[in-house]
Amino acid sequence: MLRAQQACCDDAIEEGEQRIVETVYVPEHEGFGVKSELRPRGDFKRFVQGTEAAREGDEAIGEIGHERLALVHGIHHAQVLELQIGRFFFNEETRDDAGDFAAIGEDGIGKQAHETQMAATIDEPMAAAAEFGAKREGCLAEGEIETRVGPAVHANALPHFLQCILGTMITRRTLLAAGLQAGFRQTELAIDGEGFLINNKPTYAGREWRGHKVEGLLMNTRMVLGIFDDQNPETVGNWKYTDTQQWDADRNTREFVAAMPLWRAHGVLSFTLNMQGGNPRGYAPQQPWKTGAFTPRGEIMPAYLNRLRLILDRADELGMAPILGVFYFGQDQVLEDDRAIRRALKNTVQFVLSREYRNVMIEVANESNNRKYDHELLRPGLIPLLIRDAQATTFRGRRLLAGTSFNGNTLPTQEITQISDFVLLHGNGVKDPARIGEMARAVRKQQGYKPKPILFNEDDHFDFDKPMNHCVAAIGEYASWGLLDIEGYQSPPVHWGIDTDRKKGFFQLVKEITGT
Repeated sequence: MLRAQQACCDDAIEEGEQRIVETVYVPEHEGFGVKSELRPRGDFKRFVQGTEAAREGDEAIGEIGHERLALVHGIHHAQVLELQIGRFFFNEETRDDAGDFAAIGEDGIGKQAHETQMAATIDEPMAAAAEFGAKREGCLAEGEIETRVGPAVHANALPHFLQCILGTMITRRTLLAAGLQAGFRQTELAIDGEGFLINNKPTYAGREWRGHKVEGLLMNTRMVLGIFDDQNPETVGNWKYTDTQQWDADRNTREFVAAMPLWRAHGVLSFTLNMQGGNPRGYAPQQPWKTGAFTPRGEIMPAYLNRLRLILDRADELGMAPILGVFYFGQDQVLEDDRAIRRALKNTVQFVLSREYRNVMIEVANESNNRKYDHELLRPGLIPLLIRDAQATTFRGRRLLAGTSFNGNTLPTQEITQISDFVLLHGNGVKDPARIGEMARAVRKQQGYKPKPILFNEDDHFDFDKPMNHCVAAIGEYASWGLLDIEGYQSPPVHWGIDTDRKKGFFQLVKEITGT
């Protein structure tokens, strides 16, 4: 039985062996807890050094009060009760004091300022930026997507304009702390041979359909635009809602989340998201829009993380297991170099791990043999390095299941099949359903193949009313199958419900196959 777990040092996200070291990031060790006697005393300044990044030199936390502590208190509000410095989160060191930008959105030493919900880092201003949220300008309005930490409307928070400036991106070091205290997770995905387990039980337990085994499969849909937005002002108008005549990324995610229980009720246990979205015009040859979550350096914009969190939280509650894609051809051009690509992948994996999601798989790149990828690192020869990167990133002894997909009607290389935790196939370009079954059999015949799930997570063929179609052919070879409905689920503004004949045909067939 393979689980997304492996031995690792406790409480730290660590890179595995055989990695390319990025010298700009200094490894950290686990810190320690300190319980102060009442207020911090005068000698406390010897313990906590002020941050140079904040241009405070050797300024230490004051004896009576500190104007840079929690802004919800009055200036120089003395902490007169017994104070406690919490356990350092994600290996913060003593230099990461409450005067840094990262800590000022929290409650001060009296309420674990050293364990800010977004770790107090020296060189990363506004560590809690992801939780302030953002609309198009980088800040959420009251009533928009909820935040787990700092509220969107905060009595004495930073000035709005400063929040917007500092809250436009999130870097790797602050991302390490994005896990916060995610609480108990309800859904855990694992692999047992060629089948999937959810919470230690096979999916669709005991189910057969037309003499074919269904137990252990993962029926899915392609929903890559769940966190979609367009940063290009010249193209964003293409996606406007008819009732408001404007595009609204938060509305898109809210409606996505609202539809998820309906998909689940029909037996769909998985769906594919993508950090860089997907072509909102289907097979349009040019992609002038800018739909990805990454900055050129591979940082993740906080608004995308807020939307992603809402979807993954709901999936966990519903017992669903999303496939999270990272890179998409036509959008990888925004990343400036190989280091940015690896940083973007690491940031994504670390976010999922640190929030303790146990139900998420990683598709490193959508169709990595597509010629529209600009970066060689995302192509078949080098993509195994990124798959191993994703697998080598761990947190508390746990890692994510990872793989990649190729173009429709194409098998992954033997190396990719061997190192991936599951095999992703695409049925686009396949005219005869018999070819779908042939692809699954061909994977199992590849040299070095060991039993693992085979999963179609993109197929734009339908015919759900016929006795034989791509979905039925996949089931016949014990392969999971997923729908790509360009008009229905990849053309924003998307109506995420089951509101067309094609959608109804698919979901009704899945309901029949799975016995839901």
